[in-house]
Amino acid sequence: MMGNVAARYDVSNKDEVKITPNKPDVMSIANPFDLMKPGTNYVLNVDQGTAGQKCTDACGYDCGFKPSEYLSWLIRTPAIPEPTVECGPSSLSVYIPKGFAEGVKPNKLRFIDNWSRKCFAQTFNSTHYKMTTGYEECGTVAERPAPGRLIFKNVVRDVPMPIAKGQPVTRSHRQIKINVTCEVEGLDYYDVSFTPSDAIEAITVRGQSRLNTMLKLYTDDTFSREYTKEDMPTAVDLNQRMFFGLEAVNKGKDLQIVSCTATPKQKAGCKADKYTFIKDGCPVDPTLQFEQAFNRYERRFSMDAFSFMFTGLTEEVLVKCTTAICKPGDLDSLCTQLSWQSCPSDTILIPSKSDVMADVVVPIGG
Repeated sequence: MMGNVAARYDVSNKDEVKITPNKPDVMSIANPFDLMKPGTNYVLNVDQGTAGQKCTDACGYDCGFKPSEYLSWLIRTPAIPEPTVECGPSSLSVYIPKGFAEGVKPNKLRFIDNWSRKCFAQTFNSTHYKMTTGYEECGTVAERPAPGRLIFKNVVRDVPMPIAKGQPVTRSHRQIKINVTCEVEGLDYYDVSFTPSDAIEAITVRGQSRLNTMLKLYTDDTFSREYTKEDMPTAVDLNQRMFFGLEAVNKGKDLQIVSCTATPKQKAGCKADKYTFIKDGCPVDPTLQFEQAFNRYERRFSMDAFSFMFTGLTEEVLVKCTTAICKPGDLDSLCTQLSWQSCPSDTILIPSKSDVMADVVVPIGG
């Protein structure tokens, strides 16, 4: 027999196979559906001699016992139904088949705003979970493509394991991601609006700044080709190696990395997560590695890609690094302190008067 056996029954065991007294030609077995995979072909085999009947000849004499022949039937289990959404005038409900979310508990299925329990899935019946939110709740986003027409969007995701306890990022793939869209016609948030007067004339202030550092994302470990502005945000796979380079605009200066953090571009709810992977010049993420740089005005590092456990509609990540730009040869500079320290370190870093602290940001797609 080809393939794996989902269930086997012994006709001699009355607990496994039952024969109804008033229908002796019908055998009943327990439903093996729970042991079978949805949307899969199976073969029901009945061995020769499983049943039989008494034989009589043309004259009515007993001619013995005639065993049943070998029989088989092709069976296909129904596929798992897909999630559905029910759009109301002021709220939406998502119905998720339990088979679709196999292995994921309902409290791990959440809308964008995942901090409120009302944004978690609840058991609806024996076959489905249900998630309901108002159009102004659980992080639902409204888009207005035309007057009198609104499109509401949200995302249902499961909660993956963090890279470490208490950290907001993960390197585990999600099992569930459901993009939810409801289009409501005849509803417009902007039909009635007003602008309160603050009773004071506004003033305009302007300032200027100069870019001191460039943060670049490279395609590979040769650091020969960087992603361009048109490539951003760059799509990466979880655990894909990413290669970063930092350069001082002024090539006559020293540069050292003070810290680097990541934040989701679209936060989930009112809480914005932040993941620090370089702190006080030392790597915090276990996959981070400083790479060789050949000039004093540049630094390089690489790390495995991650995603935030809780984000908005998109999973775009912003990487921000703070650097120290120092005068070469200044023994009191932050660059000198960072280059001399060993990691991990509890050294208190103190910039010198000539040091320049610079922040730079680059977007990365999820």
